Amino acid sequence: MSACKTTSTRPYVEPTPPEVRCKQQEGPQVPRAPRADAWVEWAPPQPGEEQGAARLSRQAVEWISAVLAAVRVERGLRQAEHDCLDRLEERGLITQ
Repeated sequence: MSACKTTSTRPYVEPTPPEVRCKQQEGPQVPRAPRADAWVEWAPPQPGEEQGAARLSRQAVEWISAVLAAVRVERGLRQAEHDCLDRLEERGLITQ
């Protein structure tokens, strides 16, 4: 009898995934939309006209502007995330 093993196995080390830090901050909060009856302002009829005109209220215009600004910031943040992930993929650290 021999005291030697007939087969040998290599120790197995669990691979650890690379640490990826591309997450950007949260985007700005979108303000609450105006009430349904606050979207339109009615202008009285001009002389010689029978009906007045409707237009967006100042509150509605400000809300639309805030939403568009939030979308612009959010797109920039997500683009920075994607650029970071693309650089890591080019270096071979991750696959997407």
